[in-house]
Amino acid sequence: VLLGHYSLIYFGFTHCPDICPLALQGIAEALDTLGPAGDGILPVFITLDPERDTPEVMADYVANFHPRFIGLNGSLEQIEAAMQQYKVYARKAFAKDADGNNTDHYLVDHTGFTYLMDPSGRYAHHFSKGVTAQAMAAHIKQFMAAP
Repeated sequence: VLLGHYSLIYFGFTHCPDICPLALQGIAEALDTLGPAGDGILPVFITLDPERDTPEVMADYVANFHPRFIGLNGSLEQIEAAMQQYKVYARKAFAKDADGNNTDHYLVDHTGFTYLMDPSGRYAHHFSKGVTAQAMAAHIKQFMAAP
């Protein structure tokens, strides 16, 4: 699906309280800023929490950000293989109870880059957490115009 298209790939999880939604919103805004020039770019959100982020949860979640967003889930092994390929760090961070013991509630600490991949599936650039949508769009436009 991704081959033949530029893609913006972000790893995260749907229970993230702030960073993941801001990153996905930034990707959506960058695509909107690009207008027709961004029509061929596929935004992709890969879960780092496949146990909670079922395909249905992922589909509902990404629909809130942009109509072209693709939400990907897989087995733990598949997610770990994708993480290795993109050099993504992720680790469950369990909340503690009053006695300092882990509870069942957790967040996922993780790398916060958005990866720009070229139509052949090769890495082209990455955007750090906090990049503005305008800066992302400008860099993508410049990259796509390069020979």
